[in-house]
Amino acid sequence: MNLSSIYLAMRLLFPDGDHVRDAQAIGLEIARSDASPYEAALLVETAFRESGFDAAAVSPDGRDRCAYQLRDAPRAVLVDLRRCTEIALERIRYSIAHCPAHPIAIYATGSCSYPAGIRLDLWRMREVRKILQVLQ
Repeated sequence: MNLSSIYLAMRLLFPDGDHVRDAQAIGLEIARSDASPYEAALLVETAFRESGFDAAAVSPDGRDRCAYQLRDAPRAVLVDLRRCTEIALERIRYSIAHCPAHPIAIYATGSCSYPAGIRLDLWRMREVRKILQVLQ
C-alpha cells in the first residue's frame, strides 16, 4: 500500500492527523502491512475512531489497548505498533468474513446481530467509503 495514500486517507478524517499523536507511525505500519485497500481503509478509520491515532491508548478498564483498542491483546502491543496493526488486521479480517453485511460490527462489539454494532458499522462504513476513494 502506498504510504502517501494512507496519509491522505488519514487527513480525510482529521486534517491535521499527521501531526497528532502517532498518526505517521500508524500510517507507516498500515502501509507496510499486506492489507488490501479496503482493509487499509478499515484500519485507518478504526485507528482514528478508537484512539485518535494514539498508539499507546488504553481503555479505562485496561482491556482495550493500542491504536485499534484491541480487547485483551497482549500488553506488548502498546510498544509494538507493528504487532498492534497485525492483530487489528487479523481481527478485521475475521469480522469481515463472519459478518459481510456489517464488516465492522464484530470487531467493534463482538456480535454481528447486536443493534448497536450494526448502527456503528453503518456510520463507520460511510467514512470507509470516503477513504477508499483515496486508496483506490
